[in-house]
Amino acid sequence: MNNIFTIIPQFLKDPQAFYESVQRNEGLRAKAVSLFVSTVVFLALYGFVTGLSHSLWQALSTALKMPLLFLLTLLLLFFMRVMLLMFFVRSFRPIVRYM
Repeated sequence: MNNIFTIIPQFLKDPQAFYESVQRNEGLRAKAVSLFVSTVVFLALYGFVTGLSHSLWQALSTALKMPLLFLLTLLLLFFMRVMLLMFFVRSFRPIVRYM
């Protein structure tokens, strides 16, 4: 990929080819980095435009907060999912053993 932001139009033009390339493990690291960077940049831009209706300082503050809150929420949900999976595997292991 020559540009980080070219992954978005590629995905929107042909999502099936994008999914197939992911299933074939073609450039997964580059795709993940591109999607992460574009998410952070576009959320910061969205926060800036949203905060600009109040003042410049609010725009800068919101531009920092939007990607941070989004990514922290993803991180929290990931850890909650891991904890729930650990709980269910531990609690259902004796039941599965007797089946």
